[in-house]
Amino acid sequence: MFSGTSGNAQYVVSKTTAILAPSERFELPTEDLLNSNMNKCTFCEALTLNPKFCGKSCAAKFNNANRNSRSKESRLRTSNAMSGRKNPSAKNPELHPRWCGIRFHNCSNCGKHMTNPKRNTCSKSCLDNIRSKNGTLKKRISYRGFVFQSSWEVRIAEFLDQHDIKWTQPKKRLLWKDSINRKTRTYLPDFYLEEYDVFIDVKNPFKQKTDADKIKHLKEQFNLFVGDLESTYDYLARLAGLEPACVH
Repeated sequence: MFSGTSGNAQYVVSKTTAILAPSERFELPTEDLLNSNMNKCTFCEALTLNPKFCGKSCAAKFNNANRNSRSKESRLRTSNAMSGRKNPSAKNPELHPRWCGIRFHNCSNCGKHMTNPKRNTCSKSCLDNIRSKNGTLKKRISYRGFVFQSSWEVRIAEFLDQHDIKWTQPKKRLLWKDSINRKTRTYLPDFYLEEYDVFIDVKNPFKQKTDADKIKHLKEQFNLFVGDLESTYDYLARLAGLEPACVH
């Protein structure tokens, strides 16, 4: 570290930084410059131990001010040379498939760009759509072009058709608020009866017991019936005004 005085000004300079700001610049005699090995920054004229510039900022500003504009050929050569490298500033994954080193892949349903390697679809709605198309489930049963997860669901669908009750499979999940955990969750029932504006979900007794809290919250927010096969038969019969003998 060097120190010295010039007139009424004092200066202290380290080996890495120029300690005098541009507002504190002063002219040193030639002997002082030689004795302290100090130089003037080419851009801002601050005192520095560096040979030409006081820092990277001044060097960049000086070079940019004196640099000629690049030709299209030069920019094209740079673009080709940088192709495939990590580029954190890239914002369009379609033009930069290797953006930031992240491997992009497309959603199997809608084709949207994804970065999560553990999923094949971008949302639950896309997952449900894929399941309905090709039945990518552990257990799947096809009936009238619909894919079901259990034989109970197929039997309910057959029952509805036998008694001319119009039904459909919900394509969009229901959003419901979990007041205990204070989260918004999704739910996809088995059937929707548009004529009666009611959702039907067939579950075995064990599943009803484990999902009791969720079912309670859902019933508070939607017109929903959840039950096993026999109780669902009885509910639909009462709903449609069928005779008890016609139920089974």
